[in-house]
Amino acid sequence: MSDEEENNRWIERLRDILNQPDPPKTNDFDDERKVFGAVDALDVNTGDISVEETEAAIRSLRNKKAPGLDEIPPELLKAGGRTMAEQLTRLFNDCWRQAKITEEWRKEVIVKLPKKGDASECGNWRGITLLSVPGKTFCMVLLRHLRGAIDDCAKNKRCLGATDRVASKFSAFATSSSSASNTVIRFV
Repeated sequence: MSDEEENNRWIERLRDILNQPDPPKTNDFDDERKVFGAVDALDVNTGDISVEETEAAIRSLRNKKAPGLDEIPPELLKAGGRTMAEQLTRLFNDCWRQAKITEEWRKEVIVKLPKKGDASECGNWRGITLLSVPGKTFCMVLLRHLRGAIDDCAKNKRCLGATDRVASKFSAFATSSSSASNTVIRFV
């Protein structure tokens, strides 16, 4: 099999795996209000991200993990110390206030790893997605920002299971602005 044929086969395989139809029923916003209670009842921290939050997220990164397309490994963020955390915090707060992230954090690369069996068969490989480490760090900070309010809500039995939903949605999207008094968070 030529390189071009192999690449085309992988493209076909990944399209089959990654391009799945939407689930038959998704909750709309009104359904979620009925199930989980009023959204504005959540006491979400909409303030600025602190350097300490960024440092905690950086410390929790695992070493020797492959970086994304930006080629920034976790060890680089850790080696940067307080200065790196301060710079990232400034960037994270800009993203948080504008409700936009840098395009580089959206880019990903799928790497194939062999499983047991005949390596010439696509089914005997698995793919992993490599994401930007600074982007993952930002998501970790956001998750911690949201987790307190969601855990409080779950303790009051108004939205049991919401923490699991947030944790499983690594790239949960939250919007906020420094002048807004309310934050709306939607999980789809």
